[in-house]
Amino acid sequence: MRRREFTILLAGAATWPAVAIAQQDSKKRLVGLIAAFNDKEMVPLVVAFRARMQELGWIEGQNIVFDVRATSGDYTKLDAEAGSLVSAAADVIVAQGTPGLVAAKKSTKNIPIVFTQVADPVGQRLIDGLARPGGNATGLTNFEFAFGAKWIELIAEIDPTISHVTLVTNPANENTAQFVKVITAAGETKKVAVRVASVRDAVDIQDAIENCSKKPGGGLIIFPDGLLDDRNKIANRIIR
Repeated sequence: MRRREFTILLAGAATWPAVAIAQQDSKKRLVGLIAAFNDKEMVPLVVAFRARMQELGWIEGQNIVFDVRATSGDYTKLDAEAGSLVSAAADVIVAQGTPGLVAAKKSTKNIPIVFTQVADPVGQRLIDGLARPGGNATGLTNFEFAFGAKWIELIAEIDPTISHVTLVTNPANENTAQFVKVITAAGETKKVAVRVASVRDAVDIQDAIENCSKKPGGGLIIFPDGLLDDRNKIANRIIR
């Protein structure tokens, strides 16, 4: 399916306003939103999405219904949630983040999927290309693996005495391996030792940060990830 078809189906383009569609079909369109984020992270995203859809003539409860599925970092639930949206005959699935997109693509090859916040979707073979995504998925990417090298550079600029960095990662995140590879290479260039701390819960996160803080000259890089939502709060409490 082509990108233009997705856009029309998702947002109701100017040439097909929602009012005109409603006159042809009284069925309420079901839009599923899926992400590994927690409820707090999803609130501003859903609020903005609903507001924009309303501007386009899609009024919740009248001609559209939103079904939000957030798993709070539990990636094992994503496949089931995506499958549930497919079973509910969603007209469109909006996937936030790489894990959400992967789960949605595994669940359906027919329902249109629109994604955001996915790192290098072409490199990860989630779409064929940015100009022509192919298949049933299209969307936006604003996050590249090369950013990892910049994080090392920024840490070195903030404190030139830093000699080691701990990467706090969620091993279940499909992005982890690529980021680790880039950051490790950047660390070698900057003479900064890189240690990877794979975490699965709040206790693991706290242990990783405490271990890093025991040795002078340490820095932290905590990946953007649904599981690690409270990372800054935990880090500030321990390091302060």
